[in-house]
Amino acid sequence: MKRFLRCEWLIAFFFVVMALGASYVQAPYAQKLFSEGRALYGFWSLEKRAAAVKVKKKAIQQEVTLLDSLVTVYEQRMQGDEGLAAAMLYKRADSSGLSASRISVGEKVHAKGRDETGVTVRGRGSYAAIGRFCEAIENLPAPVRIRQIVIAPAGNGAIDAAIDFTLLSEKTAGDK
Repeated sequence: MKRFLRCEWLIAFFFVVMALGASYVQAPYAQKLFSEGRALYGFWSLEKRAAAVKVKKKAIQQEVTLLDSLVTVYEQRMQGDEGLAAAMLYKRADSSGLSASRISVGEKVHAKGRDETGVTVRGRGSYAAIGRFCEAIENLPAPVRIRQIVIAPAGNGAIDAAIDFTLLSEKTAGDK
């Protein structure tokens, strides 16, 4: 029996030595395997996010294209066609309650590094309507300078008004 116990201890000792040896040899391999697996998972999640970024990029590019076309249309309206400017002003006058009888859009003049376009609006309405129209002019996307407002009674509580203002263009980077 003593011999059997001694043999048992010897076998147990042998397995412990083998386990320690195996762990000493296998631990760096297991650590390397774990590190590579973690890196592989990182690359996989990065690839998955990249697909989502491509979709978002395409949506943003479509929005930029739409905004670019809207800006182009706006610039064409503000720079070129006087008829469009007059139509826009008639619409603003109607929405403010001012009955515009005449809108005169002058020619563009280049002064001090920016273009200026003189505009005169003649119409009839109440004080409040004239004020709302002036506020609508001031809220135009382009810079505006109101030069003169002439008002006179017209009878029946109405007021005749002549509003003279200037539409200004932004200075460009080349202008000084």
